[in-house]
Amino acid sequence: MDDLTHRLTLGCRNAFRRLVLGVLLALLSPYTYAGACGGVQPYLLCSDVQVLVLYIESGGGAYIKVDGNPESMPCTLSAGYILLPGNDTKFNAIYATLLTAQSTGRRVGIRLTTATQCTVAYVTLAA
Repeated sequence: MDDLTHRLTLGCRNAFRRLVLGVLLALLSPYTYAGACGGVQPYLLCSDVQVLVLYIESGGGAYIKVDGNPESMPCTLSAGYILLPGNDTKFNAIYATLLTAQSTGRRVGIRLTTATQCTVAYVTLAA
């Protein structure tokens, strides 16, 4: 085998290895980092989720959109959003935690109340 054929064969092998590695990483990555929402009332929880959107309403409340399929929860979402009422005594602390998580890309756990509407009870910031 001449030198050119040998180099082409090695190049094809390396390209194939990179392709296989890329496909495996692409297939496994969503499952590695995906959070989950679920539970049975009164224990409703979205654990290890990413805060995708924080929507502040003029009335003082906030709406939170997360990954992790919150639509599967047995409470009612408001257009796909979890409610953080503006009159909650810990609104500022909870909102600051969610804003920190969103701006730094860290994941959170969100405990929901047993009310019919999906409402935040408390949050935890993942390490």
